[in-house]
Formats: sequence, structure tokens, C-alpha cells
Amino acid sequence: MLFSYFVSKLPERHLDSVVIEYRMYVVWTVQISGQEVGHGK
Repeated sequence: MLFSYFVSKLPERHLDSVVIEYRMYVVWTVQISGQEVGHGK
């Protein structure tokens, strides 16, 4: 999963940047799933 990728990056980068990227990933995933539901209807 991508979560393990973010965790593996913790020692290399600031936690803040990882959290920001994770939030962006979550928002992107929600948008994609929302579009799929909209097209399904």
C-alpha cells in the first residue's frame, strides 16, 4: 500500500510534508471515487 511508502519516507523527510502529501492523496482518492459513483448513476 502507499501508506507503507509514506512511512518509509519518514526518516528522510519532515513529518509535516508527509502528512500534507497523505492528505492530498486522500482528497484525490475521494474525488476519483466520487466521480466513479457519479458516472455509475
